[in-house]
Amino acid sequence: MHVCIAPVNTRQCSASASHLPRQHGCYNAVGLWFLQGIAGIAVDFSDGAYPLTIRAGVDTGDLSWASGSRAVPQGMVRSSWAIGALFMHNVTVPGNAAARVLIPATSAADVREGGQPLSHDIEVLGAKAINGVNYIELGVAAGEYAFSSGWVRHATSGWA
Repeated sequence: MHVCIAPVNTRQCSASASHLPRQHGCYNAVGLWFLQGIAGIAVDFSDGAYPLTIRAGVDTGDLSWASGSRAVPQGMVRSSWAIGALFMHNVTVPGNAAARVLIPATSAADVREGGQPLSHDIEVLGAKAINGVNYIELGVAAGEYAFSSGWVRHATSGWA
């Protein structure tokens, strides 16, 4: 999601950003919720090791897919996930950046990248549960990744 914010007293963005969708400043919180809650792209520069966190919003309801992008100083972060026979999550981390990626799974052995077991370039940081969903935390450097796992959403009191 690209956002062009214009000053309140104007009706258009600068010419250099005229190709971007326009979003009035009062809608920033809604847009941020979509980026962080559904596409799963969060930024926290106080975390020196992994300032970017990418986590699919599989716990936000009955969504079966989502896609989003967010500009950071290093470039564009992209997140696209889908739930089908397998859980699939395509992630792009821009150059000179690192990210913490959370993949819904019960163990690191269940997570694949490009259809293969995780390479030694991908650091397994641990496991955690968020809103009833078990995640494997991975540390990744800049690059494009195609993660998958056998995770499925269970119908227990709403969602996963």
